[in-house]
Amino acid sequence: MTDANLTATNYGTITAQVPCSSTNPSTGLTCSAGNEGFGIVFNSPRAGRVEVCADFSHVWQPSGTAGALYSSFKIVKTTNSSQSVLAESQNIQTDGHSGSVNIQELTPIHVCGQFDLPNAGQHTFRLFYQQVASGAAFTASSLALDSNPGSAASNATFKVRTIDQVAPAPVLVGSVLSDYTGVLKVKAFTLDGSGNIVVNYANLSATTHPGTGHFTASFGTPFLAPPVCVGVGHDNGGAILSGHIESATTTGVDYHVANSTVPVDIPPSIHCIGPQ
Repeated sequence: MTDANLTATNYGTITAQVPCSSTNPSTGLTCSAGNEGFGIVFNSPRAGRVEVCADFSHVWQPSGTAGALYSSFKIVKTTNSSQSVLAESQNIQTDGHSGSVNIQELTPIHVCGQFDLPNAGQHTFRLFYQQVASGAAFTASSLALDSNPGSAASNATFKVRTIDQVAPAPVLVGSVLSDYTGVLKVKAFTLDGSGNIVVNYANLSATTHPGTGHFTASFGTPFLAPPVCVGVGHDNGGAILSGHIESATTTGVDYHVANSTVPVDIPPSIHCIGPQ
């Protein structure tokens, strides 16, 4: 679809151009060679998935004799300097009329297509159509394009929007979880009574059991500063236990547990939170 009288206006944050007829590359909002085409050319800042939509009015003029007309529209991706199709939308909108009434009518059309852009850079999309007619019922089939404010104006628009998301993982800063202005990470683990790892949510690289009631653990990924750690000893016998963190450094934690003052090998669960 091309017309030498088409004019275009840019809206949005990315400058667009109009595609040109035949093998002529786009040159802006008008074509230096060839006629202006019905479509959009733009430079995408990145690869990703986009949705391209076109809104326009299709006009048909019947002749008063019996017959039918069916016009189908869809968005296609082409090379910039040809009509060669690189990808096409599966969404097709069809305007169909039959009969012999001699009245001109306009039908609003909204058609969209989703496309994967393999790279950043220039991409070209055009509106393609296919038309089937029977009988001599229609004398004209075209798009109604007239931006004259003094008449029954009808223009056409092309819109492009990204429909995927590229964003870094969220960072909780000054949130309800902490007043710390960086990122806090929680590490948690459980050992058995011999110091072996039972549950490891801390990326532990090693554990030791130096003596009764004494456990140590080393973090595979260190904290950026010494964490705050708490430990709990598990005992099914109802004994009164006393556990404490002997030390907590960026690389590991040292924990002791006792029944009153007597060290016991009660499996500990330890939670640490700190910057990472």
